[in-house]
Amino acid sequence: MNWLHDRYRKAGRINDDDMLHTLGLFALELMRWTRNLEWRDLGDLERGAMAVYWKNMGEGMSISWQNGLEWLRELEAWSQSYELDNMIPSPSNKTLALATVDVGLMNVPKMLKPMGLQFAAALLDRRLRRAMMFEEPPQWVQKTLRLAIGLRKLILRNLFLPRPEFMRVQWFTPAADDFTGKYHFMQYIGHPWYIKPTLSRRWNFNSWLLWLTGGFVPSEKRREYRPEGYAISDLGPVALEGKGREEMDAAKNTIRRIQGCPFHQSQKTVKERESCIVVGCVNYVV
Repeated sequence: MNWLHDRYRKAGRINDDDMLHTLGLFALELMRWTRNLEWRDLGDLERGAMAVYWKNMGEGMSISWQNGLEWLRELEAWSQSYELDNMIPSPSNKTLALATVDVGLMNVPKMLKPMGLQFAAALLDRRLRRAMMFEEPPQWVQKTLRLAIGLRKLILRNLFLPRPEFMRVQWFTPAADDFTGKYHFMQYIGHPWYIKPTLSRRWNFNSWLLWLTGGFVPSEKRREYRPEGYAISDLGPVALEGKGREEMDAAKNTIRRIQGCPFHQSQKTVKERESCIVVGCVNYVV
């Protein structure tokens, strides 16, 4: 990831503020969507753990910011200021947004897609809708969406038991394939990227439901979707596939040498690091 971004950073096409804002989105937007859409909000310790994780991620990517355990709160305030200055309407924004929404609506019947776009727009905050040049959704769409979200929260909070381990949704294989050394996706929306075309993946209800609505069933014949899986070092633009591995290995070695508790790098043992991280998370939220 560092190697892919470095060429753009060195050319001045991506600056540190762009990198920091994008990094912040992974933490801040997840928290916002969980708060607004899920049956419960994240706890203080969960937010603290996320702050530690993404702060460490940024340091590994050489993204600079002010230090301190208040990083996530400071980042949220900084991101809002950044968006006021940079989140402006642009035709290129709309093109990218429509392409993204189109993937999400791939399995929606064609006659219902305009309505699906309105509901998708209603999920966005007003500033983002304006930047993406989406029209303001009708009030009935926004109210219907709020009602549906409220009902879902109520049902999940009161009628659903915790999901046992064997029923949890897995998106990626936990380990690389023994023969290819590559990983696979285990879920997909419309295009079976990196899905291993096993019997259970090809002949299940979800796969054929997707096929009936315009999607594709995993197949060895569709090589463009890489049924053999992926290697992390090959992810990125096709033109750069197989490149940058030496740089990635060097970055991994550097990160491993400094890996440890983000609050106290002198901790050496696993127990010391875990204890330090827990204390750091607690300090963050106190």
